Amino acid sequence: MYRNGNKRSRSNRNNNKASKSSTIQPQSFSPYPQYVAAEAVVANFQSVSPYEEIYSCCAEQQQKELIGEELYYYVYQWYPERAGKLTGMLLELDINSLLQMLRDGKFLRDMVERALQALLDHYAQQRKKNQMVVKESEN
Repeated sequence: MYRNGNKRSRSNRNNNKASKSSTIQPQSFSPYPQYVAAEAVVANFQSVSPYEEIYSCCAEQQQKELIGEELYYYVYQWYPERAGKLTGMLLELDINSLLQMLRDGKFLRDMVERALQALLDHYAQQRKKNQMVVKESEN
C-alpha cells in the first residue's frame, strides 16, 4: 500500500499531474474545410444516378419527382435560397435532358445558370411593371 512513504492513487499511476487538468483541447480531425465549394461539387460530379434504369420503368411524373429530388441536392449547394424554384424550372424540361444533367455536372451547372438568369430577368420585368403601375396610379 505504501511505498517509500508515499500513498499511491487508486489508478496506480505514479504521476497524476496530467490528469488534474480539466481543459480539453480540441483536435482537428480533418484538414479539409467544413463546407464544400460549389466548384468542387462539379469537379467531383460523376454519373450520380444509379437509378436511371428505375427511371425508365416509371411513369413520367414519377420519373420527374425522383430526378427532381436528386437535382435539388445539387442546386441547393449552389443557390440554397432559390433551389426549389430553380429545380422546378429544370423539371419543365424533357426526361432525356434531365438524365443528361444527372450524368454531366457541367451541363447541370450550365442549365442551372440559364434558369437563374431567366428567373432574374423575370423578376426585373415584374419590378418594371409594378413601378409603371405605381406611377400611373399617382397621376
